[in-house]
Amino acid sequence: MNFFLKNINQIQKNKKNIFFYIIITSNEFFLQENIKNILKLEKKKNFLNYIYITILKESDWIYFFQKYSIKNFFYNKTILIVTILEKNIHKKIQENFKKISKIFTIHIKIIFKFLKLNLIKNYTKIFEKYFSKKFFIIQNQDFSKIQFSLWKKKKIQKLQNHFDPKILISLLKKNILNFLKTLKILKDLQIIYPNKFITFKIFKKYKISNIPYTSSQWINAIILGKKQKSIFILNKLKTYNISCKYLVEIFTNFILTVLKIKEKEIFLYNYSKFFIFYLEIKFQDILNCTKKNTLQNIYSAIKLLKIIDFNLKINNLYNIWTYFQILSITLN
Repeated sequence: MNFFLKNINQIQKNKKNIFFYIIITSNEFFLQENIKNILKLEKKKNFLNYIYITILKESDWIYFFQKYSIKNFFYNKTILIVTILEKNIHKKIQENFKKISKIFTIHIKIIFKFLKLNLIKNYTKIFEKYFSKKFFIIQNQDFSKIQFSLWKKKKIQKLQNHFDPKILISLLKKNILNFLKTLKILKDLQIIYPNKFITFKIFKKYKISNIPYTSSQWINAIILGKKQKSIFILNKLKTYNISCKYLVEIFTNFILTVLKIKEKEIFLYNYSKFFIFYLEIKFQDILNCTKKNTLQNIYSAIKLLKIIDFNLKINNLYNIWTYFQILSITLN
């Protein structure tokens, strides 16, 4: 069984609804894979809004409780992703857990990320005390190089149904230390060549022809304010028959990340490429983009994005690419 999906399967077997996910790990890869799976699971239950909070000082808890207690106008259901850097769950943290239990709401779920917690101790009783049976603990005390290798092997086995094995060998040799980069390249190939077995010949064409344009480059052009280039790349993506739904997904993650930076929910120390589908976007670039744009600009892009999404849902594709072109130049 997939090491990461094992946790999700356990959650699904548990008939009780989980409102508090506790991830205890110092391994970034383990952390991001589990968060990704949790968000996918909760998306089915219409938890679509994510707020990122890092607790560094006591005043950060005040901000946390503001977000936990105030109902979001746009979203009925929200997930708070909270990073805690303490080595122990001391009295102050427990006091805040107690406050959470007193104002508990079914409209908000919390993912607690404990990145430095002492793994020797068992904290189950503390969580039971404040969160009753509504929590689920995920920790990587059993996570090892062997587990990672097994997970990677299963990923590769699945990919072999869609790719020539030579492609996998070539990419894995070049990206020994970055397996996620290999996955990203393969996903780009699948987007450009949908429903097709990708041969090594196609892969070589992808590398050397005028097909290097990707969704990542489209978003980067928007971030850097290169409007003509963003439209040029978008038109290229159109010729690849790229999924409009996929473009909506990555732009949604991008614009929500911009909004959360603007609202001081995301900073350098809690920023992750994971927020935007593993796209290679530097924090400084997206920060500069955020500074150049007002909230009015950002909400204009969100409004247009909702129009595109609505038209896709009702299968009204007339002028859909025109909408995408306008979206490409909405931000400064």
